[in-house]
Amino acid sequence: MDKIKQLSTPFESHEIGWCAKAYGLSNDEPWVKVIPYITRRAIQDRLDEVFGVFGWQNHTKQISANGFLVGISVKNGNKWLTKWDGAEGSNTNGLDMVNSGSSNALKRACALFGIGRYLDDLDDFWADCTLTENYYHSYGNVLEHKTSGKLIAWKKPKMPSWAMPGFDIQQHLEDMKQTKNLHDLELTFTITKKSARVHQDKNLLKTAIEIKEIKKAQFNNEAALNVSEDTKAITEWLQRQTNALSLEPDIASIKSAYKATCRELKHRLVGTIVDGEALKKEFKSHVKKRLAELKE
Repeated sequence: MDKIKQLSTPFESHEIGWCAKAYGLSNDEPWVKVIPYITRRAIQDRLDEVFGVFGWQNHTKQISANGFLVGISVKNGNKWLTKWDGAEGSNTNGLDMVNSGSSNALKRACALFGIGRYLDDLDDFWADCTLTENYYHSYGNVLEHKTSGKLIAWKKPKMPSWAMPGFDIQQHLEDMKQTKNLHDLELTFTITKKSARVHQDKNLLKTAIEIKEIKKAQFNNEAALNVSEDTKAITEWLQRQTNALSLEPDIASIKSAYKATCRELKHRLVGTIVDGEALKKEFKSHVKKRLAELKE
């Protein structure tokens, strides 16, 4: 396995930490949005694994009261390559300014080498949470709401299976082949695309795009056939309703029949992509014509 692949390989669940991105109360119900990050220990182990214990080093600089820069140097052959990035530290919720700042900068610098970069492609996670009376809760994480002072306990989510190492990537392609409609095809393709990026598999993405185009053409052909059949059936039914207008004896009966037919037409259009508005417009013109006849 080449070094780029090694660096970008997804991490195990125990190597991933979670932090609250935003939280609050809505109608007195707590909510917490969290994001994953790679722990400092996991980053160190990954660098040891790829470059060896003596093949990398890091440099930390404090550039302001809460600003930090971290540079990661790796030995590639006989040359050293260094990449820098920075972050701010925080002392909220019991955090240490230096540790949090240098740790955040370290993660950002390592992302420049591909370590944990796939986490940026994941959506934010909603954590299971509840109000609690103290900081000792089975969920393991507790936040204090800034305005109310209430304590919110939240539980670490699980990473999606497709963002974990050892995942059977080919299963995504099979899932795409088994989809029955465009909606499911788009959902499975989106997940496959994310998985391909996470696992640095360009061939997977290329194959997924090919399958998507084939399935999309298949669904469009089926839809065109269904539209033709649905249109014929609904048009024939509506023609019978139109013919029945001549039997209505008065204006009130015609208006009543018009409303009933429109309700039934709406029901028959469910699950189809037939142009119902055009059919309704044509039927309405027949109704107006019949009403004009009765008024003469």
